Amino acid sequence: MSKWARVANEVVQEITDVSPVGRFTADIVAQFIECDDTVQQGYTYADSKFAVPTVTLTKQQKLDALDTEYNPQFDQLVNSLGVATLADDEDAQASIKADYTVLKTEYTTKRTAIEDGTD
Repeated sequence: MSKWARVANEVVQEITDVSPVGRFTADIVAQFIECDDTVQQGYTYADSKFAVPTVTLTKQQKLDALDTEYNPQFDQLVNSLGVATLADDEDAQASIKADYTVLKTEYTTKRTAIEDGTD
């Protein structure tokens, strides 16, 4: 079954499985392009090809994603350190602190790259 995508400003605005011919004026019909079932609203259309739109995250979105990834790991280490401290387990404390240092270095490196725009 054929489908048609109505494209405006190189972006698919809507999809229909009913031919636009005879339903709309010629200027509206000219906005429709026959497409396959994979094309969805929001896809781009350029050089006679449909494509999934690319998403460019803002710096703040990247920082938020980084925090979402790392905060649970930091929380786990903090909780583990608390248990090791209460248990007076110095070996566990040293190991957890070493893990924290590695994680903090990794996080800081990634955060700096995002802030500097070199990610």
